[in-house]
Amino acid sequence: SLSIQGQFYVLWPLLLTLAVVAAARSRLTVRGAVLAVAGGVFVLSLAYSVWVTAVDQPWAYFDTGARLWELAFGAALAVVVGHIVLPVGVRVVLGWAGLIALLLCGALVPVSTMF
Repeated sequence: SLSIQGQFYVLWPLLLTLAVVAAARSRLTVRGAVLAVAGGVFVLSLAYSVWVTAVDQPWAYFDTGARLWELAFGAALAVVVGHIVLPVGVRVVLGWAGLIALLLCGALVPVSTMF
């Protein structure tokens, strides 16, 4: 996990620099360019992850390309989360649903056979 994160922290600043340069040369905002880059990485990496997991699951677990979608999703979420406004009741329900989902995941998913 740490080696994948380390590779991510080398790759991601380069991608963000490209996004900022692209925003400066186009009509995109920096936020829009970063979201586009994160979305592109997410889509490509998730598609590759699905394919490589079906072909060679042990390799997919350690393959940075197959795991970048997870961190790209977080990056995209970080860009947009400040602009999402939900009513308090919805936030409470979503918070409890998320906690229950995490607990059930640990109880219901057979981690010895899945990743």
